Amino acid sequence: RHRLRVTVPLGSTLAIQGGSFGRCFLAYDDPALVREILSAGLQRYTEHSITDVERFLGEIEDVRDQGWAMDREGFALGVSTVAAPVLHQGRPLLVVAALTMAGTLADDTTAERWGRRLREICDIASTTLQQHHRAPVAVHLAEDER
Repeated sequence: RHRLRVTVPLGSTLAIQGGSFGRCFLAYDDPALVREILSAGLQRYTEHSITDVERFLGEIEDVRDQGWAMDREGFALGVSTVAAPVLHQGRPLLVVAALTMAGTLADDTTAERWGRRLREICDIASTTLQQHHRAPVAVHLAEDER
């Protein structure tokens, strides 16, 4: 049995479509903005990377519908990830965080089981955020301070 470690040097930038994490952010963004971002094309990391924009947009739509994303070896060979966003106040306007499980996913049933479980965990986190959320403090500047 071997451990698999995927590391990215601090300060590195990655294309947002690399892995399931970015799909979570794109799924809840403005569709016109997503199309604009993807118009530059999609990067191929492995032979499993999705480089067709329309197919990728379909996956993003699936993320919105099911509440979790999957990437099967699209970023790194031997690594499949499942991610689910934690949404602020239950609104798909802001993705606060995404949880990701890395490893090889034997089949779609395993991926779906992890995806549903992560969705449940993120829903709990979202509920907790709502229960402990405090309204932001409004700061009013005097006219001469603006």
